[in-house]
Amino acid sequence: MKDVEIIGMLKSYVSKSLVGMGALKGANCQIESIAEVTGGQKITFLWIDTNNVSHRSELTVPNGADGVGIANIEKTSTAGLVDTYTITLTNSNTYTFEVTNGAKGDPGDDGFSPTIVEDPDNTNEIYKLDITTKEGSFVTPNLKGGIDSISVNGVAQTISNKSVNLDVASNLITEEQWTQIQALLV
Repeated sequence: MKDVEIIGMLKSYVSKSLVGMGALKGANCQIESIAEVTGGQKITFLWIDTNNVSHRSELTVPNGADGVGIANIEKTSTAGLVDTYTITLTNSNTYTFEVTNGAKGDPGDDGFSPTIVEDPDNTNEIYKLDITTKEGSFVTPNLKGGIDSISVNGVAQTISNKSVNLDVASNLITEEQWTQIQALLV
């Protein structure tokens, strides 16, 4: 074959493959589909050349290697204040890390739970509660209405028009007890 013929054939091929396919003209290419195949994904590309002819090409992208995850985390030992933990991965590799705990603190104060019981002297007209707090004990006013008096720390006080004039500063009652009494009188 003559060199001139070979050059002519190459020019024809380049014209058809590059210009016709839009490579030199900038034709748009789009992904037509992505399908799972054994071992990967097959991507099908679609583009239209300058002669309005559709063309497709495929590219298979292989799947990557499986990753490694965490299979287990457990405390494997304790020495004094130091706990050792072991992480086991899905590929059986292990890693350890230590956690140093704080020293034991001082014990706290004993707790106190207030008690509320029905007053043993309740009648059909009088209903009171005996309340014991950490600061002391007191009896509520008559919860059925008609409050005439209240007893705080064993000291009877007269109440008129549902208002209580107890001197908190005289230590007959605490601020907390006064707040509780006020709430009951409302």
